[in-house]
Amino acid sequence: MQSDTRTCRPESADQERRGRAADGFALGFTLVELLVVIAIIGTLVGLLLPAVQVARESARKTACANKLRQLALGVINYEHARGWYPGNGTNPACHNTVSFFPEILPYLEEQATYDRIYKMLYTDKVTTNSTTPVNLRGLAMPAFRCPSDVLERDPDLSGEPTNYRCSVGDIFDQNRAARRGPFGGNGTAPGGWQWSKASMVTDGLSNTVLLGEATIYRLNSPDVRKGMLQFSGFTSTSQPLACLQALASPSWDTLSNDFTGAVLSGTRWLHNDYVRFQTVLPPNAPTCSTSATALAGGLMPSASSYHSGGANVAMCDGSTRFVDETIDTGDLSLTLKPSGTTDPHFVNNYIGSSRWNGVWGQLGSQKGGEVINR
Repeated sequence: MQSDTRTCRPESADQERRGRAADGFALGFTLVELLVVIAIIGTLVGLLLPAVQVARESARKTACANKLRQLALGVINYEHARGWYPGNGTNPACHNTVSFFPEILPYLEEQATYDRIYKMLYTDKVTTNSTTPVNLRGLAMPAFRCPSDVLERDPDLSGEPTNYRCSVGDIFDQNRAARRGPFGGNGTAPGGWQWSKASMVTDGLSNTVLLGEATIYRLNSPDVRKGMLQFSGFTSTSQPLACLQALASPSWDTLSNDFTGAVLSGTRWLHNDYVRFQTVLPPNAPTCSTSATALAGGLMPSASSYHSGGANVAMCDGSTRFVDETIDTGDLSLTLKPSGTTDPHFVNNYIGSSRWNGVWGQLGSQKGGEVINR
């Protein structure tokens, strides 16, 4: 056996000492110790990851509310300059399929975009779903998108999507003449269509919903927030409760693949039928349609979001609120009566307080005379 010339100890004894610390413990990890450390790290990551995801979604929720507030301020500034809220499909200067978004572009520091589409909309009067070479596709607007919704394009590639909607109030039938919300029209008024204005919001600007957010339609999605339900017996005078009960009924189905004439909520920010919602069903409730084509007259769109438990709305004073999906919606088993009945709550002359007497409907009506109890 060889010896160390400096210590005269056997080489094997010196090698043994080099493998141990001065206090006699072995250096390095055993396999069991390494596995324990890995397990601890994995547990910590598992505990921290949900917290990180919650923090990220909280940031996205805040960013979404900020965008909604900017849109609301654009609408309010438009009203201050013009004397009325922008029309949503009721503008005689162009055609009745244009949404309210183009009108407020100059008030969102998007004058260049407004100039780009002005001639097409107001001079050439190109429809918002035109298939001609001179069309309005490809106008993506990041300001109209909520960071929580990652859809890049709409299902039929016919336009650019948006997560923001205008409130037509607590009215069921969208083909109506009653002006319940700030974006409700009145086709029976003297001179034809008339717009709403801030002075008509007698329930209070801070008590009336102006805009809201909603998810973009996905084809045959099992998530009720981003799909649509269809039923041939669902009409504008059906009970709103029927839409909520549809999820448990085998007679209901998701919207089919046929896009012909379909109104796919949120998939086109330039088209008026795609960018409105009603304060009838609570946030994150299903959007119901009378048929597979989801025609506007039988469509009941709800506010929705990917935020937990509700959706953001902007009020007529420019403030934003998060509305919980458990908000009181009143008696949704009631119906709107056919036009011509003596009941004041019939389709073409919906007047007075909220038909369903819930807080959500009261927030949607601009001059119902209700006292909001929240």
